[in-house]
Amino acid sequence: QRSKRGGIQHKLNKSIMTSTQKSGWALKSHRGKSFCKRQEKRFFVVEGNFVSYYKNGNKSNRTGKFDMRTIVSLSCPESGEHVGCHVLIKLQSKTIAVKFEDDYGGWMACFCSAVALECIKTPSLEQYHSADLHASFRGKPGSNISATSSLGTTATPRPAEPEPPEPVSTSYRD
Repeated sequence: QRSKRGGIQHKLNKSIMTSTQKSGWALKSHRGKSFCKRQEKRFFVVEGNFVSYYKNGNKSNRTGKFDMRTIVSLSCPESGEHVGCHVLIKLQSKTIAVKFEDDYGGWMACFCSAVALECIKTPSLEQYHSADLHASFRGKPGSNISATSSLGTTATPRPAEPEPPEPVSTSYRD
């Protein structure tokens, strides 16, 4: 089936993704540039909540990583500078446009299930969210939530603001 963008409409196979582990090749936007202008082929590896990407398939030259718990939104742009990518991943510190080479449904189930349903901004992507897989991702341990790239920058979310203390009464009863 063709979508209104002229691409292939992908049908979800509910048995596609049952694990929080996945790897394969994809094109990604390069250093914040638009997907239309520049993409680089990277080997993506999902291990629990963590996504790393490498220049080669033997995982010896990592060019970036992020924690999926820092994803602010997922969308599928139909126009603009990132048209042509499968998913636009907005993190707290950067935006990554990605087009997977194969197993579109598996990758979309992975990313869409790793986030809360409210983070999915394109309705057609909601079908890839699995509550069971989401629970598996949420149960994965992990700390040092950050996103890095080959630029050497690291962004770590700020800790939550502490709750204000209870007001202290200054009136005294004799």
